[in-house]
Amino acid sequence: MLVKFCTFLKKPEGKDLYPRFKKRLFEIRKKSERIGWGFEDDVELLIEDVEDFF
Repeated sequence: MLVKFCTFLKKPEGKDLYPRFKKRLFEIRKKSERIGWGFEDDVELLIEDVEDFF
């Protein structure tokens, strides 16, 4: 679901939503720390990609 949301944010119809969800994306990334199995890495890459886009 996070992949779909991050992909949507980078589309023209999703760009206006980024400011509203920026803080929540940061919280998700922070809370995913130390989960293991590469999950934290995947979450971090997805969110960094969105942040770099904006």
